[in-house]
Amino acid sequence: MQRFEDDRVSFDYPVGWVARPGSINPSGNVTIVFVGSTALPSDCVETADGGVCHPWPAMTLKPGQIVVAWRDHGMPGSTPPTRGEATTVGGRPATIDRGPADEACAAIGGDDSIAVAVSKAPGQVGWTGIDACLVGPGNGAREATFAAMLASATIH
Repeated sequence: MQRFEDDRVSFDYPVGWVARPGSINPSGNVTIVFVGSTALPSDCVETADGGVCHPWPAMTLKPGQIVVAWRDHGMPGSTPPTRGEATTVGGRPATIDRGPADEACAAIGGDDSIAVAVSKAPGQVGWTGIDACLVGPGNGAREATFAAMLASATIH
């Protein structure tokens, strides 16, 4: 395993995976980092009007691939979603919601999505989200890797 660490989060992810910083999404959310099992292009693309940033890297996932986004969500007063199974991440209350790919994940070829919402830390304005977009077949091993990543996490 290798370790990602900055002033907001730290976690382990597999050797051979790629990490790249994210951008500010138009909603005001900030992607801290993307990590994945394949090369990760930018989440921002140039357009005739200058450019636009998306929730995921500008790519198409292939069978057996996964990309994970660690994000700072919300403006002051924002609260994390409460749907999903109760869990903890880094010792903090969280929820984890698994299901078919949401619209943004499906747009890059994903079959399944996992969304984790971690309650805000003292002094944190919003909350932390950890999202995975996976492509089968057989996502069990990728889900286990994602679970190990969550188990290793510290949110500062």
